[in-house]
Formats: sequence, structure tokens, C-alpha cells
Amino acid sequence: GIRIHALSSQACSIVASLEDTAASAGRQAWAVSEAGTGVVRAVVDAADAVSLCQAVVRGYPGAVTLVTQGSAIAQSAGTPDLVRRIKSQLDPAAVFGDAPS
Repeated sequence: GIRIHALSSQACSIVASLEDTAASAGRQAWAVSEAGTGVVRAVVDAADAVSLCQAVVRGYPGAVTLVTQGSAIAQSAGTPDLVRRIKSQLDPAAVFGDAPS
């Protein structure tokens, strides 16, 4: 999946732009936003999903701070067991990715 960190005031607009851009490219996108935090999470059915998302965020200069792809939890140095235990409690169905092993 893709995660976009943006201004909270732009989150809903970014979701709409992402879906429109994907449709224009003949792709599908599923996206949700947390308008309170400005985080947009998306799944795009394209090998070039990051490029597609970067094309969208270029339309929001200064509003987007980060675009990431992959696991919801970064690899933790020295504490993978703790991270996996926390992740299993917060997201037992692994909706937002797997904990690092």
C-alpha cells in the first residue's frame, strides 16, 4: 500500500485526485483518508503505484510531506518482538501491513 502524509485540509481532495488520476490511467485506486491527521492510505492496482501517487501530489505543492510504500511499520532496530506484539494488538487482521520479522 501507499501512505501519503499531507496537510489535513487537503486529505479529502488528494483521495479524489488519486482516484481520478488512476481512472484516467485505466487503473483502480482504493483510498481512505484521516482528515484529522492528513494521512491518506491507498492501494493502486499498478506496478508504478508510487509514480502515480507522485503525479497526484505534485498538484499539491507544499501540502504533502511524505509518500511511502510498503509495511505500515518500519524495521525496528533491536526490538522486533515488541513491535510485532504492539502491531498484533493494534491491527490483528494486518489491514495496514505486516509487522517486520
